[in-house]
Amino acid sequence: MNWIETLGFALVVVLGLSVMYKGMPAKKHPDRKPRIAFFPKYQFPFRDLIDLQGNLVSLGFRQISEFEFVRGKMLGDFSASQIKLRVKINPRMQIATLGSAYFVIAFDTGDLWKIVNTLQGPFSRD
Repeated sequence: MNWIETLGFALVVVLGLSVMYKGMPAKKHPDRKPRIAFFPKYQFPFRDLIDLQGNLVSLGFRQISEFEFVRGKMLGDFSASQIKLRVKINPRMQIATLGSAYFVIAFDTGDLWKIVNTLQGPFSRD
């Protein structure tokens, strides 16, 4: 395999995983920090929309539509502080979903879990 075939194969794999990731349902945000979670896309409840939006802004997210926020860069390293993240808010059901804005997030070792905890604020689980 030459480098062009290898690059093409890698692109097909990334695009295939991205399509699969986008189609996957979001997982309920676990109470305990996971050691590793594959293809994380977390869904979490919130009580107050204004507080959630304030938490999003304080974490560097910017609003792109009425109930959608993004942060990070499309290109860069793979740290949770740099990857492009998207939060979609369903205010009627008081649920938000955090996941990748563009491509796939292969795994989470707790960094995305911490972001969700921060976004929830002092929300207590019933």
